[in-house]
Amino acid sequence: MSLNIGDVVFYKTHPYTGNNNNIRIAMYADYTAPILVVFKSLEDREFDVTTGKKVGMMTECVYYNTNEGKFCTRKIHSSELISSRESVVKERVDLLKEINLEIDLKDLKKEKNIKSIEELIKSKYLHTKVTLRSVDLELHKCKVGREKDNGDLVETNHLEFLPPVMTVIDFRYCDDKSKFCNKTGKPLVEFKCKWYNSKLKTFSEEFLNTELLYLIDFPLHLLEVYATQIDSNSYNLIKLKKSILLEDSANKKVKYTLGQSEAIVHKHFYYDLLTSDLIRGKKVSVLINDEIKEVKDSVLWGNIFPDYKNKRYFNGINDYDFKENEYYYISYTDKAKRFSKRVVNIRDLFFVIENREALYENLGWADDEISGNDSDIKKFISGTNSFFINSMTRENVSISKEKNGEEISVSRSFINNKNVVVLLEANCLLKGGLIRHFRLDGISEVRMINNGKSLLEEGEIIIDKKE
Repeated sequence: MSLNIGDVVFYKTHPYTGNNNNIRIAMYADYTAPILVVFKSLEDREFDVTTGKKVGMMTECVYYNTNEGKFCTRKIHSSELISSRESVVKERVDLLKEINLEIDLKDLKKEKNIKSIEELIKSKYLHTKVTLRSVDLELHKCKVGREKDNGDLVETNHLEFLPPVMTVIDFRYCDDKSKFCNKTGKPLVEFKCKWYNSKLKTFSEEFLNTELLYLIDFPLHLLEVYATQIDSNSYNLIKLKKSILLEDSANKKVKYTLGQSEAIVHKHFYYDLLTSDLIRGKKVSVLINDEIKEVKDSVLWGNIFPDYKNKRYFNGINDYDFKENEYYYISYTDKAKRFSKRVVNIRDLFFVIENREALYENLGWADDEISGNDSDIKKFISGTNSFFINSMTRENVSISKEKNGEEISVSRSFINNKNVVVLLEANCLLKGGLIRHFRLDGISEVRMINNGKSLLEEGEIIIDKKE
């Protein structure tokens, strides 16, 4: 295996593989070797001179030992190492930049010479923050232990070899006589890095080759913007890592969620925003890496129930006008008295007759001698217990046996009868977009999400003219 200076590698006993670092470490995690960065290639040959077989190369690798508070180097043969395909977790790839002085000079259209290199370092890198290339994988490394009461494993970070965030305070050439590599022509420069050493309780300094380091490029100006939203009533439009496919909805996907900001959390070299996630119904950490997409409270919410401000609550939830294919935020208590809040996409509104005999008795339809209109309704609803609700007014409700089938109008009192159960069929985002049915009498609060399709499916904020 051919390795280059700056490559991130694992020792063969490490639980990570070359293509998969999303692995949790159980049992005795202290046996886990550090993630290494190739520091030197100690041999030019990769093949045995007598057999012609590929034998690899001897390398020198570097890592940071937090227990000793220092950088350590070890000679290891390449046959004992596994090369990592990725050295940065995907979502944070824009925050860690490779340091390549040659490319920087080309971008600036400057000639490669000692003077240009020194000017570049002083203008771009001096007093910036850097860290060892293994930082993100070490930060991502987790161990799992004893199970919780509900069977979930307790997960904690395994930070024994996490390299520090450092400041560049000076630089030098690796060799005063050989300032450029005789094979590649790259400038051989080391940065003098300074960091607070938590083990020694003082500041430490170390010269490190630029090819071993990442430049930390976090947009700090965003923190002030996000800080203004803490504990406000507005929401942030946040892209989901994995889209939610709505069941039986022509491949419709929810790609965004809404979160209320609660706190800014520092995580070694980057910042997360702790949010209360509307769709997932729990607190979620989201990487701060983009301009904020604020959705004000007045823009987000449409019709609500109960509407105390406009005194629209006297007739109960049955009077609320649900619209098909719209998104709603509901507070719901099921038959087992379990309370939850969830975002749903309405598919249908229908009702079920639970006790036909009791219904007829309440409506005075038990005898055959009933009025012509009531007789027509009684005849229409015979033979099945489930009906679609197509439209509603304050006095009447239009119903049908089939979706968009033959309709008949019944009074509101019919729907409000205790022997009739009105149900919502909806795609529930809390349940991964699966179809669920909700008893209308179990919904204690509902809010319509204005322009929900644009917000949650397309990530577009639409502000009505009246706003």
